[in-house]
Amino acid sequence: MDDAEINRLSKLQYYDPLYALPELRKVQLAISELQNIPNSIRNLRTRKLKRERELWMAFLLAYGLRARTGLPLLLADDEESDHDVVLATVANDLPHFLPVQLKEVVPEDLNPTANVQNIIDDTFAKRSYQDTLLAIKITQNYSFDPNGLVVPPFSFAGIWIFAAVSPDQSRWALWGDFIDDRLGTIFEIP
Repeated sequence: MDDAEINRLSKLQYYDPLYALPELRKVQLAISELQNIPNSIRNLRTRKLKRERELWMAFLLAYGLRARTGLPLLLADDEESDHDVVLATVANDLPHFLPVQLKEVVPEDLNPTANVQNIIDDTFAKRSYQDTLLAIKITQNYSFDPNGLVVPPFSFAGIWIFAAVSPDQSRWALWGDFIDDRLGTIFEIP
């Protein structure tokens, strides 16, 4: 990442997922209790709500990564670039930025054949994301085996996969980084 890109990323507005995600969760729960709302709106599945759905996914990822690594990660919206969001932290008194490309294994009613391996293959076929983290949210009900994934070498800065593991979406699993390991972590959101 060159100095101009670091300078651009340092000027973005960053949010702490420890504070933002609980507030977003309150909104999600309030919407889920409303009557007579189409599922497409309840699940943020309209074109107009696509960015909100992506940001919800990004805050879940940042929250889970923070739970896994202990790093105080912040998140910024950066859809104007080749990626969707940016994670930031400070280590050794230096800022570190990690662009994130968000993908989703969509629900069965939208695409019954979608799966994690297809997303990795399709994303890598388009271009190399060596400086970008690939994050994939699983929204389908299927058995995910992290050891069965085939990850192209040097394709991404890391691949993280996450999915709700409780019906109320309060407990989540996070697997990654698929470069050094494929460990899974359970985290809870308030």
